[in-house]
Amino acid sequence: MQSKARSRLIESKADVDRILFIHGEVSDTTVGRKFGVGCLNKSAIVLTCAVWEAYVEDLCEEAVLHLGNHINNSLGLPAALKSTIGRELASQQASNPETIWDALCGDPKTALLLNFTIVRNKYWSGQPFNTPKWENVDKLYETTLALSNISECWNWQHVRFPKNRTRLNGYVVLRGGIAHRNASPSSINKPHCRDFLELVEHMAEKMDARVHTYLAGLCSVPFF
Repeated sequence: MQSKARSRLIESKADVDRILFIHGEVSDTTVGRKFGVGCLNKSAIVLTCAVWEAYVEDLCEEAVLHLGNHINNSLGLPAALKSTIGRELASQQASNPETIWDALCGDPKTALLLNFTIVRNKYWSGQPFNTPKWENVDKLYETTLALSNISECWNWQHVRFPKNRTRLNGYVVLRGGIAHRNASPSSINKPHCRDFLELVEHMAEKMDARVHTYLAGLCSVPFF
């Protein structure tokens, strides 16, 4: 079982797989640097980053909706989340956080969705939090679900989350370099593309499990 967000990620990554397949078709099989495939390498990095960004946001929204639909009342929400919701909504309406929360305490779903929209626009879609680096992923989940340090779940085999955080940020920076024409084709190769895609797949698998476990402590209905 998996989230709808992860199902969409798997569908979307097929486009990256296709780019890498074409890469193999147009380049020779000899060892060494390949020529004429720089545009494919850059496209794969940019698309993989887009797939990752969409997954992070989709999973968060899916989790917020699930929590809003299946939590009995506002008393079941974590205190940290109620505080965050009150603060974010108050900042939009120049009101007192406690007043805003009291007005919505009977409708946690509305409060959760309003908060998600504000946070997404403020910290994710807008500046300066418009890149899916690990710090911004953590910020999004903490401010919408009170789920702290979600990137610490990125552990597998002999690779621990600090290294995976560094790997992710490196690829996000690389994506930015491509977008701003600061990265030359020779600095990106097919192994980079495969490594980034595999990293995203692993992180999504771990995040699905982490969110599932977290919501199980707040809702009686399983996340998936």
